[in-house]
Amino acid sequence: MLAAAFLGFHCFYLHSAYLGRFYIAYLIMLVPFFVVNSVLTGSWSEEAIVWYNDKENLGIRWGTIPLEDVGYGLLLMLINLTIYKAQQER
Repeated sequence: MLAAAFLGFHCFYLHSAYLGRFYIAYLIMLVPFFVVNSVLTGSWSEEAIVWYNDKENLGIRWGTIPLEDVGYGLLLMLINLTIYKAQQER
């Protein structure tokens, strides 16, 4: 929900010109994200390093990766980019 709210803040309040380029960069970043996260959640091994309790998330997964990880990654990247761009404007 926070990722959706922050995206709405960008679209309706900040009118960020770089948001389109961010989406493309984020899609590219998802490739290594899925590889590393698949290793951590046990896609290629018998024992997972990271365990997720489906009672504490939506229970929707892409392979072994919970959907929330994708939204959380988007939020973290966008917050960092927003702070960086705000510092650049000063």
